[in-house]
Amino acid sequence: MEIIIYADFSCPYSYLASLRADQLLWSGAAEIDWRAITHSTDDGRDDRDRDLAAVAALAGPGEQGPHPLAGPVNEGATVAAYAEAVSDGVQDQLRRRLFDAIWTEARRVSAVYEVRHLIADVMCPPEPIWPRLISPDLPGALLHDPDVNRIVRRSGGTVTVYDGALTATASRRIRRWRQEWLALPQPLTPVVIPPDGAVLARLGALRYLAAAASIGTPSPPALDQQVPDSADRDGLRAGLLPRAQRGAAAGMPPGGLAARR
Repeated sequence: MEIIIYADFSCPYSYLASLRADQLLWSGAAEIDWRAITHSTDDGRDDRDRDLAAVAALAGPGEQGPHPLAGPVNEGATVAAYAEAVSDGVQDQLRRRLFDAIWTEARRVSAVYEVRHLIADVMCPPEPIWPRLISPDLPGALLHDPDVNRIVRRSGGTVTVYDGALTATASRRIRRWRQEWLALPQPLTPVVIPPDGAVLARLGALRYLAAAASIGTPSPPALDQQVPDSADRDGLRAGLLPRAQRGAAAGMPPGGLAARR
């Protein structure tokens, strides 16, 4: 089973989606196709604080709520880094590292060089200190690599100084992800597309991931039979919820209008 997730590194809801995606990966319940996009908004400080409080309230047992941002996130560089990580096969590790740095360590990930440090954390983790104690002049393992391009990538050079991806392959990947996301009925973050093809946005996406992780099978959870919150009402108007869930969100019985009669 494969679940597609469109998300933004500067979005606290996407941070929670990343935690739940990891639960699915570690349990083996599903494979995750994470697609990074940029979703810049002009929300004020009050809206950001409200989002942080909402995500903290949604966090379940073992899920740490996000900390306030230390500064603006360089969305172009983080997306470029992730797109290049897909080529290197370390996309899940880098996704996890970026979200941790931004939302749990409260690091200021606004400069390209800070993003490069995070790439190097994944691609070239620190070596044990004991060889240095034995021979301080011994060169590091990275310097033994005969491939110069691989040295550049492992050092974090997959992101250019202009916040872009290093290769054309990653640039095309970024454009494709964004075009697919913009083609959705109402592009929000995160958006989850389960194997049945339903499009679940924001709160619906988080509920789906939580239910899939808890029961070990990726089947959409039933919505609560109560007044839908604002995000679900937005999804209802835009057609983001599956047909059965639209009726539940609108207060209809399972059989629709016929059952009401």
